[in-house]
Amino acid sequence: MAVVADKLQAMVALDVMQRLVSTGSDAGYPALGWVAGYFPDPLCLRYRAANGSTSEHGCSPHEPAGAYPRWLMRILTALGPEHRVLRRDISLWSRSAGVLEVELDENRLMEREWRSVKNLLGLTAITLLVLAALIFWIIGRALRPTAKIVAALERLGGGADYVPMPDFQPREFGLIARGINRLAARLAQSTAAREELTARLIRLQETERREIAHELHEEFGQ
Repeated sequence: MAVVADKLQAMVALDVMQRLVSTGSDAGYPALGWVAGYFPDPLCLRYRAANGSTSEHGCSPHEPAGAYPRWLMRILTALGPEHRVLRRDISLWSRSAGVLEVELDENRLMEREWRSVKNLLGLTAITLLVLAALIFWIIGRALRPTAKIVAALERLGGGADYVPMPDFQPREFGLIARGINRLAARLAQSTAAREELTARLIRLQETERREIAHELHEEFGQ
């Protein structure tokens, strides 16, 4: 505010000087609205000339229309600096031409900033929703191989001989799939070996039965 007040002091002094040197102009009423338009913040400007005439800009009472929370304004007022009115002397040719008072319109400033914050909050909410949808889609796509892996394990548990698994992406699921393929191959080998041993055992038992039957037949036949 001090920097703004210093700039306004120079601008108002220049305007007052131009009015004094021009014919038929009144130096008691500088163009306060013109100089205030160069600054983005809402300002209340009061000018009191040496002859007692006064003029102001942006100082009309402004009741907030509920555009921002009152509790937020109270918190910021309690935490921030106190309300100040800065005064700057307007001097021309080493003589006082008037006094300029600069005051920040906090209500209008708060309304403007709150609108900006709401717009940013809306954009942030939309961004978060889009990111959440993308994350949900990416994670769902990345975890899609788990259904096939679980189905393959269930088939192996149900007695399937061999369940070939493709090479999945990402890499971790590919390692799991290759591990399941190795496990299925070993189970198939073990099953084949067990079936071969079972068949040999059955053949040996049948041979033994035939031999015993033949010997008994020979003995009892005599």
